[in-house]
Amino acid sequence: MRWVCDNIGFRLVGQTLWNDRETVSIHLSRTEADLLRILVQRQGQVVSRSVLSWAAQCSGGRVIDAIMVRLRRKIRAVTSSDDDLIPSVRGLGYRIS
Repeated sequence: MRWVCDNIGFRLVGQTLWNDRETVSIHLSRTEADLLRILVQRQGQVVSRSVLSWAAQCSGGRVIDAIMVRLRRKIRAVTSSDDDLIPSVRGLGYRIS
């Protein structure tokens, strides 16, 4: 799966996230990879915490919040960028811009 977000290209192969030049990669947990796929498939749309909780097979939005913190940290490591590519939408959920 390949996508572009804020002029940064990404590729997700299995549970490995690559930057567009394939110079940096990072391993994602299965849950992180699943949630990232859902967000990418709905790029630009807000995905609710309840949808993400169902996909991750976990209970509660706080668990999703913790997973998103880890996922954001890993994406920043691949991009060397401080931009938040997965912003939270207060009271609604998350989206990839």
